[in-house]
Amino acid sequence: MKISIIGAGRVGSAAAFSIMHLASVNEIALVDIMGGLAKGEALDLTHAANALDRDIVISGGDDYGIAEVSDLTIIIAGKPRAPGMTRDQLASDNAAIVKSIIPKLDTDKILVVTNPMDVMTWVAFKESGKPREKVFGMGGVLDTARYHSLGGEGLVLGEHGDSKVMKDTALAQKLIDVNNDVINLKKGTVYGPAASIGVMAQAIIEDTHSVLPCSCILDGEYGLEGLAIGVPAEVSSNGVKVVEYPLEGEQERDFRFSADAIRKMIQALP
Repeated sequence: MKISIIGAGRVGSAAAFSIMHLASVNEIALVDIMGGLAKGEALDLTHAANALDRDIVISGGDDYGIAEVSDLTIIIAGKPRAPGMTRDQLASDNAAIVKSIIPKLDTDKILVVTNPMDVMTWVAFKESGKPREKVFGMGGVLDTARYHSLGGEGLVLGEHGDSKVMKDTALAQKLIDVNNDVINLKKGTVYGPAASIGVMAQAIIEDTHSVLPCSCILDGEYGLEGLAIGVPAEVSSNGVKVVEYPLEGEQERDFRFSADAIRKMIQALP
């Protein structure tokens, strides 16, 4: 199975390292506007693969030709979120980047990581023309991992941003703060996103049908359509299938608020 990663920076290269441990993956392509960086990461990862006795081909460069005929392409490229910056501020610039990437892809499925992730997932869906189960975003797995690290239970849904939705609302601000702490302390998050990408890639590659929180394109589920938002989804080699869990009280109210926040960002795009 072939996995391509668009964006060979810290998260992209760490995600490649996570994914190369999966036995069913026999090829990884790293594409980046900085072709030398992508080639260097591919070479370093090849050495790691040999140290781990993994029989895998890893290539890198700025030519999308190396990413042809991929089973899954992961889009990480885009402007990073700097200290003090919200995901909303990234929307316009990163939408242009994602729009420029999509026509160059030759892939079955697209996993979006670029922020603001839910909005970029919608952009990738509209630009690609693919069925909605084939285009989805990573955010809920990471938010849920952070939530659990604070003692929370259950899945984090809604926007991969400040309006995320969780069962224990008392942890909402702590969840926002812990993410900002990482960004302020080390100028960006790396291992959490990379591991979360690996979790989603594994569910797809190994066809596990695991239920994970993913940003999915809704078409009537949860009474919503015309956006991508974090919901439970069955993840398999076919992509994602939305699972409808009952939302009640504060959780339902917060989910609607989160959907409105995403929709406003989509409507504000050029």
